[in-house]
Amino acid sequence: MSTVFSRVLLAAAFVATLPAAALAQDQPLTPEGTTWHLTAYADDAMAAVPFPVQATLQLDDGTATGSTGCNTFNGSYTLEGERLSFDEQFALTRAACPDETASSVESGYLAALPQVAAWAMEDGELVFSAADGERLLTFQEAVLSLTPSRS
Repeated sequence: MSTVFSRVLLAAAFVATLPAAALAQDQPLTPEGTTWHLTAYADDAMAAVPFPVQATLQLDDGTATGSTGCNTFNGSYTLEGERLSFDEQFALTRAACPDETASSVESGYLAALPQVAAWAMEDGELVFSAADGERLLTFQEAVLSLTPSRS
């Protein structure tokens, strides 16, 4: 009888946690608190970020930090619902890009950030758009790579 009672108690505890889980899913999405990898940027048309360029963005409490694929940057942003804007000026390291491709990504990325007016999540991607709705930048959430280390 105690086994049946234990199962009933366990089931009741599980059901009691369902409303909290449902409420957690209703929380609004935010681009903050995640490392995002740049996948495409506006360059006349949307251009894919080529391998091996690794450009990133992190948004946390009004501070934007990341990498252009050549240099690191930081600056300020304002987030209000679906509205997003970045300050015109970013602090930027000044290392030379290894090639013209990386330099093009850096230029396009940094030129697009001050034009951003809105953000949205579309098919798992973070999309930054201009005030007229034109896509400027797309990102995917960074995925941790689990590769074995060589000892």
